[in-house]
Amino acid sequence: MSLKMERCAGANRMFSAKILTIVSLPFQRHGAAERLGLVAPVSGTAQGSTPPRAHQLATLCRQKWHHIARADKAVYIYTILFVLSSLKFIIVLMMLYLKQAFIASALLAAAHGQAVIKGAKGQRGSPFSQGLQVQSKNPNDANFISDVEITTNVVNECGRTLQGGNIDIGENTENALAAGQVTQTTAGGNVKVFIKQVNQLGSGPFTCDMDQTSNSNGVSGQTPLTVRESQPSQDGVITLRVAMPNDMKCIGASTGNVCTIRCRNANNFGGCVAVQQTDTQPNKNDPTKITTAQTLDGVLNQVAQNIKDVPFALEGIAQASQDPADQGTSVVKAIQAGDDSTIDSTVKFSP
Repeated sequence: MSLKMERCAGANRMFSAKILTIVSLPFQRHGAAERLGLVAPVSGTAQGSTPPRAHQLATLCRQKWHHIARADKAVYIYTILFVLSSLKFIIVLMMLYLKQAFIASALLAAAHGQAVIKGAKGQRGSPFSQGLQVQSKNPNDANFISDVEITTNVVNECGRTLQGGNIDIGENTENALAAGQVTQTTAGGNVKVFIKQVNQLGSGPFTCDMDQTSNSNGVSGQTPLTVRESQPSQDGVITLRVAMPNDMKCIGASTGNVCTIRCRNANNFGGCVAVQQTDTQPNKNDPTKITTAQTLDGVLNQVAQNIKDVPFALEGIAQASQDPADQGTSVVKAIQAGDDSTIDSTVKFSP
């Protein structure tokens, strides 16, 4: 093999030298080419011409090197295309990761500059209601309630916590009932809701409303409530004196007499608490007896949104640990990273 390659190389050197000679003598007659052996003489073999065997070998070697060059060029082109496609894939993954990281860091920054619901107190002697799901003593947690996220079905009507994701109102309410941590009230009564203000993003005014079914309203259907708001105390706690409707009829939860109070400010910070009505006949609940504010169009739009976001939600679950709280936050991040329509553009973050 090496001998053949050496012969090819020698023939090519001979041929290259003759090409240079022809280039340097462009105006000589055609006979110069004959004397150099590049074309066959008219008759016989001119003195000093290239032997036919050497000429054939040079031609064959040029053809082989030409094919090799073409093959190398094709491999080079395919390699470039492969590298470019790989880079495109890597860039897409990096953009998705950076988008998720940006959303996560922005929300984490927001957690240090907001308002956190600490709980609520109704009738004297009744229990103290904790804010649903939120960790009121964790400086990195907060309850965020965005109509955009509710409408696009990222979360329920109580929104989400930064450390746990979507708030499962039914589960959290039942856990609170089992723990004896649901305050009690009556129609026309008052409930004090306590909110910890961290900075200006957590300032009032706050508005409150009520889901008298506890867990069946969405972006609409809640009963507006009258609120009297105090100035923040020395430790930054705002007290909301929330008046219950005179015609209040709480029918939610397994007890059939629980409502959900939801409060928030203009920056979407706030939270939800469960309250239990004591001056009513508890409702015997089953799915056929609880009405909702949803319309057929609303249900169909929600289904379409769910179909759109299911792949992102599955990706979020796959990236999360077995911890339900981690799964909850991961799902929200993945959905918002993949679907811009689920992001509330009015969100303000602390500096």
